[in-house]
Amino acid sequence: MQAAGLDAGDLRQVIAAVRQRRATLNTVTAPSLSLGNLWVLHALIDPGAKVPVITGIIAFDRG
Repeated sequence: MQAAGLDAGDLRQVIAAVRQRRATLNTVTAPSLSLGNLWVLHALIDPGAKVPVITGIIAFDRG
């Protein structure tokens, strides 16, 4: 990110939080969606999949 001229500060914070809570995160055995509503524009879709596959969720309104 820095090579592209982007601020990586937030990303570094997320990485640090994940490393700090690695043991807890490793207990997750199945993905789940905790949003009450899923807007199509918030879904990241794999463009190369034969059928629609959600590969990520963007939810900036969750704090």
